[in-house]
Amino acid sequence: MPDPKPAKSGRWKRYLPFAIVLIGILVICYPFIAFQYNARHQSLVAAEYHQQIQQKDDRDLQADLEAAQKYNSGLQDGSVDGLDPANSGYQDTLSTPDGAMAVLRVPSIGVELPIYHGVDNHAMSVGAGHMPNTSLPIGGKGTHCCVSSHSGLADYRGFTDLPEVQMGDLIYVDVLDQTLTYKVTSIKTVLPYETDALLPVAGEDLFSLITCVPVFVNSHRLIVTGTRVEDAAPEMTEPEVTEPAPTESQPTTTEQAGQEIFHALRFLPLILLILLLIAAAACIAILRKKK
Repeated sequence: MPDPKPAKSGRWKRYLPFAIVLIGILVICYPFIAFQYNARHQSLVAAEYHQQIQQKDDRDLQADLEAAQKYNSGLQDGSVDGLDPANSGYQDTLSTPDGAMAVLRVPSIGVELPIYHGVDNHAMSVGAGHMPNTSLPIGGKGTHCCVSSHSGLADYRGFTDLPEVQMGDLIYVDVLDQTLTYKVTSIKTVLPYETDALLPVAGEDLFSLITCVPVFVNSHRLIVTGTRVEDAAPEMTEPEVTEPAPTESQPTTTEQAGQEIFHALRFLPLILLILLLIAAAACIAILRKKK
């Protein structure tokens, strides 16, 4: 009686290339799927934030604003310890059911992110994290709000394109029932311990975006700072391709290389997919010849 095992073994080998292709496609497609999911989630959180604000009456909005102003005043006079936000009511100030305190928009690079309390890994992986030892994002003279987000992640855009921001670009912050507008007036690349650029300036209303550079190296911090101008509320637009403007701190060769490598790696999944399909086709052809 013939042994059925060889037939089963041959059948298993026949479907092996297809299984490899399927697994490869799933692995390669994961970053794309996760990227789109995160982008969609951020848009939904931003839309939900605006809906929640619209549902508040004027008295609640005024109370939220006054609480935030009290926190900022406490930072200035030293009565609030921003490095220990748990003891200052920080998490409850400007809070919403979804956790966002505001919405950040940078039209020149197509960024729209919810702003969350704190700069833990979760906050910076799903939006922008507010540094609790800096002013809350409500504006006002002598305030300087700083927010940070990750860059260079395969499944999350965050501040990856922040190096493309130019002098004069606009930053918008939707907070409560207001939209605050800032014009980029400073772009600096500093070492992690160089924090003077994050300090408030008397009489000025500042807002800074911070991320690690170069991509994959993260040895420095890019700080893009805007100064408050007349408020406006434009629609989000696709980023325009323009010639780069001079900045206060030109990127280093390593930083430029990091950005170029990151943009090049965006095409890596597609290249790997094509190579995987070619390899699978070759395996199928070899198996057919053996038959």
